[in-house]
Amino acid sequence: MPEMVGDWRRLWGISAYRLLIAAVIAVLLHLPASETIIDLGGHARLLRVLALVAATVSLGYLLALLLRRPVQPRRHAWIQVSTDTLLVLLLLHFGGGGQWSL
Repeated sequence: MPEMVGDWRRLWGISAYRLLIAAVIAVLLHLPASETIIDLGGHARLLRVLALVAATVSLGYLLALLLRRPVQPRRHAWIQVSTDTLLVLLLLHFGGGGQWSL
């Protein structure tokens, strides 16, 4: 049983860190100079919305952790990883992706 408490504590830490990252991205995208510093490729509005969605999802994770829903930490982790993967792929796609030059 003590292992379950540790699992929930780790999920809480990861979720809090995710909220911090999402909030920083949202703030950076809303700065007036963001379009001159970062090449947003004409998707600035969509990226701002995605960053706010990511922050909202992070808050939802924290709420789910408070309520311990779903009951199993492993299922909760899979939901987080799946949702995070989708959000990161969307942010990368609409943010111009990685620019590789050789």
